[in-house]
Amino acid sequence: MIKIGITGLIGTGKTTISQIFEIFGLPVYNADIQAKQIMHKNHKVKEKLIIEFGEDSYINNQLNKEYISKIIFSDKTARKKINSIVHPAVIEDFKTWLIKKESENFKMICIESALLYAAKIDKLLDYIILVTSEEETLVNRIMKRDNISQEQALQKIKAQKSEIKQEYKADFEIKNDSTDSIILQSINILNKIKLAKNIK
Repeated sequence: MIKIGITGLIGTGKTTISQIFEIFGLPVYNADIQAKQIMHKNHKVKEKLIIEFGEDSYINNQLNKEYISKIIFSDKTARKKINSIVHPAVIEDFKTWLIKKESENFKMICIESALLYAAKIDKLLDYIILVTSEEETLVNRIMKRDNISQEQALQKIKAQKSEIKQEYKADFEIKNDSTDSIILQSINILNKIKLAKNIK
């Protein structure tokens, strides 16, 4: 089974690319969504987060997203600590998902994550696709999506960039700047992978 990673900075449009691959019939594991689910449901993760960041981490047994988001985007040390708690649980969950998809006879699957490298998920993959956009485009998308100011959007981008200690090493790049068709770019990449691995 061929495992493909889809990564890139916040606001580049990774989820849009993932949706295109899903239309092509490839199941996609969204690591960011699953991380939130794990923080909600995994009792060991919840206990560790409460020990590290206090009872405010959860309200009525539900993850306090606003409180955690503020920590993630404002405190680098705390962000690293949260990642050290959540990332291992995500990797284990992804491995379980892989076994399930392999038993369902899928020849190719995808995983979407902004932090493939920071979480060391890249080591489990065969190919990585980097989704890119100009910073101005990123800022405008994040402002619109999250209903936040330009300054807050730039802070989110800066926080994520700080997690990347080296340039992304990718096998393919999809430029999502409304110039080249992202559908055609995705089809071309998929065809190249199928040809390389002799998949029909």
